[in-house]
Amino acid sequence: MTRLSAQNTLTLTLADGTQHVLLLSERPELLWEGGNIIISAGNTELCIPRTDFRGFSASDEDAIKIVKNGGSKVAVDANGRLKAEGLKAGTLIRVYDSSGRQVSKQTVASNGRATVRISGKSSGTFIVKIDNQPAIKIVKP
Repeated sequence: MTRLSAQNTLTLTLADGTQHVLLLSERPELLWEGGNIIISAGNTELCIPRTDFRGFSASDEDAIKIVKNGGSKVAVDANGRLKAEGLKAGTLIRVYDSSGRQVSKQTVASNGRATVRISGKSSGTFIVKIDNQPAIKIVKP
């Protein structure tokens, strides 16, 4: 396997420390379905039991197409906005910096949508937490 830089890969980490590396240029999609997480990128499809999944990270948030959890979708656009839809009204979306300090918070509107700006934040690692869903790690260059 060719060594890839962190700027163009998505790394999935499992409970046992195993990591799966996917190319961001293949626009990976994650789908939480029942007790599994299904990851599709190009010709690759992984089905991982949710209990084995610990998280994922990427350093180029513009290349992440979308994260799906059941009927909800979360995406980061090229303007540095985190957009969510299909969530329960009143759900909180929180963004934390690498020191654990909350830098943004948004409540999902009655239409199930929310937009959280992270474009004005300095470069670094951010953790996105949405009530009762796995955290999303974003590394902003």
